[in-house]
Amino acid sequence: KMASGFGAWNAEKMASGFGAWNAEKMASGFGVNGSTGRCYQFFLDYEKCMNASDKPAACRNQREDYMECLHHKKEIARLRLIALEKEKQAQPGYAAKV
Repeated sequence: KMASGFGAWNAEKMASGFGAWNAEKMASGFGVNGSTGRCYQFFLDYEKCMNASDKPAACRNQREDYMECLHHKKEIARLRLIALEKEKQAQPGYAAKV
């Protein structure tokens, strides 16, 4: 007999082969307050592309958009560059190159 709760749900899904595609599947489409998640539309675009394409490489841009929405790596890198440039310009004797 299976236990109740998330462990039971997870064990049932894994036993049914759900785990094979689970790594590429979004955990849920719901946001914090029960509304649509902020990245759900990006996930749908990526999923639609993957279902329509024979080559995963064809969906690189959609995957990149989805991952950026989830993790903000490009945004964070850009903000770091901006902060470094501001620090550089704040140094005494800095002359802007025009």
